[in-house]
Amino acid sequence: MATGRERQGRATRIGRLARYGSWGGGGAAIAVALLMAFSQGAGAVTPHVHVYAAPYTHTKALTYKSVSTSGTCPATAKLSGWAWAPTTGFITGSASGSAKACSNAPLGNGNAYGSAYGEETVAFPVAVTTGSHNFTVNTAYHITITAAGTGTWMCKAATNSPGHYTYNSCSWYVDAYTSWNFELFDATNQTYLYGSHAGVSGPENYTDFYADSSCNGLGNCTWYNSSYGCSNLYYYSDCVPSGTTASGTNASWLNTGANCGYSYAGHCYSWQNWTLNHTHHYYIVLYVYASAYGSTYNYPAGNVAMASVNGATLGNTGWKVSSIVVA
Repeated sequence: MATGRERQGRATRIGRLARYGSWGGGGAAIAVALLMAFSQGAGAVTPHVHVYAAPYTHTKALTYKSVSTSGTCPATAKLSGWAWAPTTGFITGSASGSAKACSNAPLGNGNAYGSAYGEETVAFPVAVTTGSHNFTVNTAYHITITAAGTGTWMCKAATNSPGHYTYNSCSWYVDAYTSWNFELFDATNQTYLYGSHAGVSGPENYTDFYADSSCNGLGNCTWYNSSYGCSNLYYYSDCVPSGTTASGTNASWLNTGANCGYSYAGHCYSWQNWTLNHTHHYYIVLYVYASAYGSTYNYPAGNVAMASVNGATLGNTGWKVSSIVVA
């Protein structure tokens, strides 16, 4: 049986499939405070300019970092290099989490969990005429994704004890994930507009493995091994092999006049329409996320679970805002 930590991890990943209706999470609240601080006069850009490219002027950025380790065995969680460069349009950042199995005599084997989450929020002032507009954010990325387990991963079998049911379980879990999305913020009204096409699920890799054994007290023992991962789940279309440097471009968009806030299976379930006012201060608020998790449970020493997203070093340039187009 998977531990609560692994089940929580899988639920979190499945929840990402529906995130388009609630982009931003805690970052949105941070961005509100950020934008309130500089919204007055920050929109001093030339009217009727429809394409914004580096160098980006009058932008503001915030970095959110969260690391966590727990368990009875060694674990690490690290974040580094998170920054926004307005002169070039690059966002950089790396995250890594690892867990190392160990033995804790006389209590048996232990557990460990390492988690790192980094987020860069960047606000871009944009000028508009009164009416409806389509916003397109063009991005590029060059990052390395790693999610792997090293070792033999031999789980101890349940003890065969006549007249007693016995059970033993082991699990390990690695997850490296990236995504980015944007929202339109009306600083005058302090309101957000998000859309189902305004987000990108980036390169990822993921494995959740567990091994169960049991004996029924009558001399019959069974094993059940199961592995979940982006390689065998149909909705993880952004998987890359562990250790792969992934590069690509994306265009996400938001139409204020015919915007779908939430869609599923090709159908829109929440329409949100805005008519923009040229006297208001508007911002494109971009969120770039990277997370890495590694955990082990009940495996003996010599096994390590490790995940990382490298968007800052060894030739990895991270994410680039190529342009923002207002039409």
